[in-house]
Amino acid sequence: MRTTYLCMESLFLYWFSRLLYIRCDMRRINASNVCSLAMFAVLLGITLLACSQQKEPGYRTSNYDFGKPQQVIQLDGRLAEISGITFSDDNYNLLLAQEDETGTLYTITRDGDEVRPYEFGADADYEDIARVGDEVFILRSDGNIVRFNRSGIESGNLTSVKATKKLLPKGEYEGLAYSALTQKLYILCKSCAVDNKKETLTIYSLDASNDKLDVDDTLTVDLKKLYALVGKKRTWRPAALAQHPVTKDWYILSSVNMGIVITDSEFKVKSAVALDGKLYKQPEGMAFDAEANLWISNEAGTKAGTATILKINYIEGDAN
Repeated sequence: MRTTYLCMESLFLYWFSRLLYIRCDMRRINASNVCSLAMFAVLLGITLLACSQQKEPGYRTSNYDFGKPQQVIQLDGRLAEISGITFSDDNYNLLLAQEDETGTLYTITRDGDEVRPYEFGADADYEDIARVGDEVFILRSDGNIVRFNRSGIESGNLTSVKATKKLLPKGEYEGLAYSALTQKLYILCKSCAVDNKKETLTIYSLDASNDKLDVDDTLTVDLKKLYALVGKKRTWRPAALAQHPVTKDWYILSSVNMGIVITDSEFKVKSAVALDGKLYKQPEGMAFDAEANLWISNEAGTKAGTATILKINYIEGDAN
């Protein structure tokens, strides 16, 4: 994403160099030809370097090539508004997904050939999903959480659905994920009063070991460090998060900003990567499998569009 700004920087250097050239010409120094050639070489080099790099806007990290997904699952109209995804069990053969309009859970086979719906609640704006053992948690945009046991999926009847309300401060929430490292659930603020007029992104951690779901910590991502990497075109608005099973880094997805910020396990910013809008129409959810491959769900975006789930294979190499 950093390379997006190189041509802007080259424009500044271009005009600075032009001024030097004009001064050389006005003074009519005997070595004017040398001066002209030197300025031309500087301009050409800067332009070629900056703009050639801009053609490669950073769709790759050392572990993932986001510009080349290895699998694309096309979903039917029922999942046009797909939001969060996670895996049903530790065999990672079945994806769980929900969309942000109805209280319906969907199971999707890894090849995408079979999709089954299960009703779990009333219509609402459901944003993300996570699994902790046999318990499935679904986040609403208002911060309320719905939970039920995974066994209901196998029986075809989701029962004993529980709702936890007024758990979080008033705001808009979009990301929910479980960390096996800390054994906690994490919820992302998309737009919360606590972040107003601050360049921070607030995250709440929850103790998921009991039925009460207590908030036990508040963490922040320092967006100033992110903007130092990518510049600031607009405020970073997250859509989902997932923890890498190998490095334990957090990957925080933004559909609005069309990119992913990568932090360490304590949410300190490390790097960022852009997403190609032609491939990722409206990325809203993501999950890692056992092999550290990353799966990203995308809403259809338009009435004529098609919702998708993209699989990006893990590349062995240096940690991000």
